[in-house]
Amino acid sequence: MNVSLQGLKVFESAARLGSFKAAAEELALSPTSVSHHVRRLEQRLKVDLFYRRVRGVGLTPSGEKLSEALTNSFLQIQQAVDDVAELGNRIKINTTSAFAALVLVPELAKFNQAAPSINIDVATGEDIRSEANGLSVRFGQIPFDSKDYFYHQNRLLHRDKYSLFGTPECLNRIRQGQTQSVLLTRWKNKELPLSPWLNWCKASDFECSEDSIVYFDQELLGIYEAIAGKGLVFCSTLLVRSFVCSGVLKAYTPISVPSELGYYLPEKSLLGHPAQAVVLEWLEKLFTGEADES
Repeated sequence: MNVSLQGLKVFESAARLGSFKAAAEELALSPTSVSHHVRRLEQRLKVDLFYRRVRGVGLTPSGEKLSEALTNSFLQIQQAVDDVAELGNRIKINTTSAFAALVLVPELAKFNQAAPSINIDVATGEDIRSEANGLSVRFGQIPFDSKDYFYHQNRLLHRDKYSLFGTPECLNRIRQGQTQSVLLTRWKNKELPLSPWLNWCKASDFECSEDSIVYFDQELLGIYEAIAGKGLVFCSTLLVRSFVCSGVLKAYTPISVPSELGYYLPEKSLLGHPAQAVVLEWLEKLFTGEADES
């Protein structure tokens, strides 16, 4: 049987509130309009839903049955609508553990203050997949000589520069002639190009024996070791930016060298969702350092 959805909504409100007048106020209708909707519904169902009394209305057994079913249904519908709306404002960022731990997560509180209606989930791992309402911030090779192809396939977010960093105490020791470990990264992914360590050494006139080099398969581990004063880490200037700003780490020299490594976003993962666009704009500011200044 086809019945008016508006009639059902009006009836549910009047039944729940126990008053046509209260239902009219809740639905921004006139009491007369509420009464007409209820009467048409009763005529359609061929049953009385309310007892009309001088001081108000009461539900008949049929009215009680319909009221309970409608109230539960409308609550479920509202919950579903709220859940879908929340999902639309929830963005999942898939990225590397180093970028998440050292750059992204420390800045989330500022983003939450600026955009409280948008929720960001952060996921890390080697296998970064595109998904609905997600942004896959990938780390990989950005060839110097393949700009046209790369830009057609992906959205470049940041090309890494590398330099040598250590605690002030560690830098003082090496300048006093003491040997210090140099912490380098050998990627788990063998297809990634090497960090530009040799290029930096040449540009900085820095000599280092192989015996003093300690290798890690993640930049994150080398950086933490350097913060603990266990050596100088050759790493992305992006990943240690906050530590340099706070004085925890200092660059050995002002020289940094570009690399064929960086972060990018697959264009196919961009869906044009308003919340996604807000998060992407924030990410781009993170990479440039503008987010630190705001």
